[in-house]
Amino acid sequence: MAHYDELMSNSAEIFHINKNISIKNERGSKLMQFVAAIAVSINVIASGVMLCWTSPILMMLQENPVNKENPLGRPISNEEVSWVGGLATAGSVISCLIPGYLADKWGRRVALLISVAPAVLSWVFVFIANRIEFFYASRLIAGLAVSFTFGLIFIYVGEIAEPSVRGILGSFLQIFLNLGLMIPFGIGPFVSYNNYCITCATLPIIFFIVFFAMPETPYYLAAKGRKEDVIKGVLGLFFFFKDVVQTDVSNIGWLPISSLIVFMATYSVGLGPVPWTVVGEILPQEIKSKASTIIILLSCFMSFIIIKYFINIVDAFGQYTAFWFFGFFCFLSVPFGAFILPETKNKSLQKIQDELHGKKS
Repeated sequence: MAHYDELMSNSAEIFHINKNISIKNERGSKLMQFVAAIAVSINVIASGVMLCWTSPILMMLQENPVNKENPLGRPISNEEVSWVGGLATAGSVISCLIPGYLADKWGRRVALLISVAPAVLSWVFVFIANRIEFFYASRLIAGLAVSFTFGLIFIYVGEIAEPSVRGILGSFLQIFLNLGLMIPFGIGPFVSYNNYCITCATLPIIFFIVFFAMPETPYYLAAKGRKEDVIKGVLGLFFFFKDVVQTDVSNIGWLPISSLIVFMATYSVGLGPVPWTVVGEILPQEIKSKASTIIILLSCFMSFIIIKYFINIVDAFGQYTAFWFFGFFCFLSVPFGAFILPETKNKSLQKIQDELHGKKS
């Protein structure tokens, strides 16, 4: 508790300093926050590609007779498809303790830069794959890289952003994720297997180059007692830019694609970005990394179960049963959001903590 009070005291002191500085261009003062959020979101694009690259490639790997681009020289089975699809989230479950530890030890920025190493290694395994085990290894390593992304990016954005723009910046991340999920379908059918791997592998490298110039979060620096660095970070943030599934209802063939568009649109402004944004806002600083790690672990574990056994559910009970099942849990989020989830709009992280602890501002 004493550590928490000291952190808040340091943070308050820094922002009191900032308050006394004359800001002549308010838009310029927020521009760096947008730039930092966009820079870190390049990693979200890379992670989206790592999660979804299998979709066009697995179809090619399943072709019989064997496609000339197939590096395995044989078609893969449905069981192998399910493992390739699910092992990325399994890798995140296994490795999700690592990002939180590194973020607390070396900082959010450094931990995110480290995530480039497993991301590139994952693509190397895909590039050299001549046995199915290479794909398995690649997906497990990709899970490590993705656990860095979703475990730390919302913390990073939440700690660099002003309350007035935090929600907007959090929504950016879902937009970039959707972009990453679409890229494999946009380039997969038009390039060779090797060029596909090389193109996708450039994304984490681009992220490293762009994000390297971004600052550490003021909250992390304050927690480490580095007041001078906090001031530099805050001033930098404020003034740097100052001067494929077939349908069995052919008579309403428009419904699947329309439903998919509506789902992606609503998910992108709701269940996609909001939970992770809220996690970055409501968790106390002293437990944020550890609690985020636990949340990522549970999320990845459930994702693994869903991806691995979706085909089994469809085979056993029908496709409609699987989607009704998922829709039911989406419906449960409505009363949770309406009656349990606290409102954080336009509130500082300190104010949110005060309200959660029953303190009057």
